[in-house]
Amino acid sequence: MEENPGWFVHKEFSSWAELFEEKYQMIDFVFLSDSLFARAKTRKQDGRHCIFCNKSYPEVSFANAAHLISKMIGNTDLYSTFECDSCNNKFSLLETDLAYFLGVGRSLVGMQENKKPPGFAGINLETRSIIFKNKNILIIKPDKANRLEIEDLTQFAYQKPTYTPANVYKLFLKCALSVLPNDVVVSEYQAALSFLRGEKVLSGAHINVFRFPLSVKMPLHVYIFRKKEQSDILPTYMASFYFHNLVISFPVLLHRDDFKFINQPILLPIAPPYFLYGTDLNEISPSCYSYDLSSPLKTRNQTEELNFQFDKSQLEKAVMFDPLTGVESVETYNPSDSKYLIATQDQVSFTKEELSELIKLIEAEFGKNK
Repeated sequence: MEENPGWFVHKEFSSWAELFEEKYQMIDFVFLSDSLFARAKTRKQDGRHCIFCNKSYPEVSFANAAHLISKMIGNTDLYSTFECDSCNNKFSLLETDLAYFLGVGRSLVGMQENKKPPGFAGINLETRSIIFKNKNILIIKPDKANRLEIEDLTQFAYQKPTYTPANVYKLFLKCALSVLPNDVVVSEYQAALSFLRGEKVLSGAHINVFRFPLSVKMPLHVYIFRKKEQSDILPTYMASFYFHNLVISFPVLLHRDDFKFINQPILLPIAPPYFLYGTDLNEISPSCYSYDLSSPLKTRNQTEELNFQFDKSQLEKAVMFDPLTGVESVETYNPSDSKYLIATQDQVSFTKEELSELIKLIEAEFGKNK
């Protein structure tokens, strides 16, 4: 990437940046509230064309305001004028796979928003959101999740619901193509459009995920990179999506020029996390994972770890309640004995009387489906 005083790479990935910037440069970015993708532009159907099915109005309708990028990853106000209702409905079906891939973290990060966070039904861990005293509450029920206690850390290992990896990559690919210029997509990504229509099986659909602590809440933004030399045996475009506590980077596969080196080995540099100056994430260490999302077969029982850190001094002051009666217990609180964990927005607290009432409400909520 060219020198730009407005950007910096996370300090733990400076060596990655050197390798990446040798081959790629940032060419575009999209942030929330971009006027180019305002909802007002979706009001008229006349003259609109869908780049995904290559059909125009009135052969297809554009009655609904299609989101440019999935709402599930934090898109609140970016809309597409080039996605018909039929294609929008089809892409919406992929969002369940994305939700299961992202796991319970999406619910926990959602606590920082001014709306009810999404629940999550894992195989041996469940979360549900409720409104109590006009406050958003997320209840975590570990159930049969494996627990590990390490000093002030409580770790749960739970299993995600079944999802299809290829559907997750398809949704990210669709979002990346939506950010690229339409003329580039139509002229250079016909193979990708065929893949989105279900006409191909793709290999090499790898993504890299940088996961920051759940306390981090990033607004959605997207960076697009293009390789510097057309002759390099590398995918032409790369994309990085920043949302919630995640940075997800991946190659935007199936550009027509990329077929020139098909079946050749590729040494793909990873796009590290880049940030605007003024952010405070440089001192926070993310974990990094790589996933192969090529398979059209369902992934079952994928295990993920969820960590909670407790302040020991605060635990000594903690109060326990019997979940059946709501009566305060005189025993010392131990996180490993918890039937439920309660997540709230920052600076939210409750009195003992309110907690007793809340426990009864939680028991009633989780007892509904028994």
